Amino acid sequence: MNIMSPRLQGALTAVAAGALSAGAIVTSQAVQLGLDSFLTGTNPAAAEYDPATEVGNFNNLVGQGPNLSGWTGNWLEAFGGSISAEAVTTGLSFPDVFSAGGSINHNMLDGGGRSGRLLTAPFNDATTGTFYLSFLMQLESVDANFYAAFELHNGGFDDGANRKLQIAVGEGGLTGSQGIPADHFSVRLFNNNDSANLSEDLGLSDTNVHLFVVRFDFGTDNDADAISVWIDPDPTMAENLQTPDYTHSGFNLQVDRTSIASFGPAGTIGVSWDEFRQATAWEDLFNTPDPDSDNDDMDDTWEIANGLIVGIDD
Repeated sequence: MNIMSPRLQGALTAVAAGALSAGAIVTSQAVQLGLDSFLTGTNPAAAEYDPATEVGNFNNLVGQGPNLSGWTGNWLEAFGGSISAEAVTTGLSFPDVFSAGGSINHNMLDGGGRSGRLLTAPFNDATTGTFYLSFLMQLESVDANFYAAFELHNGGFDDGANRKLQIAVGEGGLTGSQGIPADHFSVRLFNNNDSANLSEDLGLSDTNVHLFVVRFDFGTDNDADAISVWIDPDPTMAENLQTPDYTHSGFNLQVDRTSIASFGPAGTIGVSWDEFRQATAWEDLFNTPDPDSDNDDMDDTWEIANGLIVGIDD
């Protein structure tokens, strides 16, 4: 799929008018595709979630569908539980990642659940190019029996049939490179427990706010897709100066929705998410200038895109 499809034109217009559209220069031709800062209020046309709204047995996220770039329709009830997260007025904070509004929180007082929202432009076998997705996540406490995750699905919300990617804590039994304890953050592709290449340890979990960045590289040949994941990268530094915490290639990936989930013992334990962002360039995720690390008046992204070696081809 061409990421700059006609379906995205309205979204790009909305982003250009928003707070995070200034990160790219003409030479790099980077574009931010989606932003959900979980603004709170009573005007969904202004991308606002109403914290006071409760739909049926859900806390308040399911059934709401603020008008914003990158996603379409309402948040959906998903497989695996009937309680959704709720929009709250307090946002998460991470260095150099501006949080414009509130956040979404699942406190487990009402039980576990999963909810998700469809992407405006899903990824399929015709997708080509590079795409970035980032989000903030914070646990309220650490418990190996508590599952909390940002997930990607395709065609539904079933674990086995539809789940394509998890960035999670509490997912025990993963192989990874050395075995992954349940109280660690982990990344997992295709709901797979057995292959070390399809899951990896991202480190011991804690109650800090963490920034996760996922890079997707799509090709139309069979098994041409690739993924890279960073935990807590520096948003002010160029991508090529920061080594991913996980990489994998040689597969076919289809995604049409983002999801959040939390399951575990009922109680006060909880998790929050914030600042869901989509872009075609690293710098556009964070509204930071495209770096010129070798001071040659050519942005690093432009040099790399045009076959130049940063710091050498001046």
